Amino acid sequence: MFCSKCGTENDNGSKYCKNCGNLLENVSENNNPVNNYTSNVYTEDVPTFSPVHSIILLLFALFCCGGGIIGMIFPILSLVEGDKVKELVAKGDINGARIAKKNSDKWIRATYITLAIIALLIIMYIALMVFFGLVANI
Repeated sequence: MFCSKCGTENDNGSKYCKNCGNLLENVSENNNPVNNYTSNVYTEDVPTFSPVHSIILLLFALFCCGGGIIGMIFPILSLVEGDKVKELVAKGDINGARIAKKNSDKWIRATYITLAIIALLIIMYIALMVFFGLVANI
């Protein structure tokens, strides 16, 4: 079954598009297709997940901030929860998808906090080194 909004192919038993969250046009009990107006009314409440934010934070933690394992764990957890969002939407479990989306957002916030703390510690370390004259040519 293809989504009428974005064209993504979905499983035949899916209620919502796994890509955009659009309610898929199914046949009702009367064998009449559900009209488009009804199918688009509920799409505003369907959560979606884009992995771009988590991937950027993961790469930033890996290469720029020296966050190491601690800075990389939270974006990975965000990606895991984000994958659950698409799966749950495709199954029609919108409440479960909302919970997974909130968890994903929680892990993104935890990443920001962790990277901010690491950056602050690095700045404090450099300031102490400069203050005590242990770093030459700064």
